[in-house]
Amino acid sequence: MGAKGGYIGLQKAKLALLDSNNKVITSGGLNDDGDGIYTVTVSEDLGANAASLTGLAGSTTSVYGNNTRVKMSVGKAQPSVALTVNAFNYETLNKILGREDLGNGKFNFEGDPVNLAMAVYSNTDDGGDIIFGFYKGIMTPGDLSLATDQDTENRVTDALTYTPLGNEDGDYGLIAWSDADGYEEADVLDTIFPQASSDTTSTTTVATSTTTTSTTTVA
Repeated sequence: MGAKGGYIGLQKAKLALLDSNNKVITSGGLNDDGDGIYTVTVSEDLGANAASLTGLAGSTTSVYGNNTRVKMSVGKAQPSVALTVNAFNYETLNKILGREDLGNGKFNFEGDPVNLAMAVYSNTDDGGDIIFGFYKGIMTPGDLSLATDQDTENRVTDALTYTPLGNEDGDYGLIAWSDADGYEEADVLDTIFPQASSDTTSTTTVATSTTTTSTTTVA
């Protein structure tokens, strides 16, 4: 039996488009089968290759008085996720980048950012799930450097950046461990991907989040 900690591998990623009420779009969204949640899979996308989560904690600034450090000013976290997918399904990719469908296989280059919720799965040492969930954010594409095939084929992955936005409470998301008592994956996903009472087909452009700063006293 392994430890109930650690971060082992990248199991999968899930995404969903959000409407103007920050509810998952189930009709005309990323998955029309019912819940509107798209899972990056091996069969559709050759799987997720990497997810680099940065900015999960706010920066700290020392406050000095009487020649000593008397307080620490703690800024708000500024999370970002660098997501790499080996071969993202182009239809889903264009939707999450907000690219306009011009018909007959054509999409415009520069998309109009749409709001997305996202979950990234890893595993603990004992095989349990860890879910990093983000309530709302936008996805932007990285550069593409195409080169000729030689002795081996030259593959270019889809390197994307997901920038989370804060909700009304200033929260960006959650972390959940399946080893915890009372854990239910459905409950976690309902929190990350809230369902609307009725379907909607509208998407929304990026909204602005507010950054706050709190101050704590050093004991």
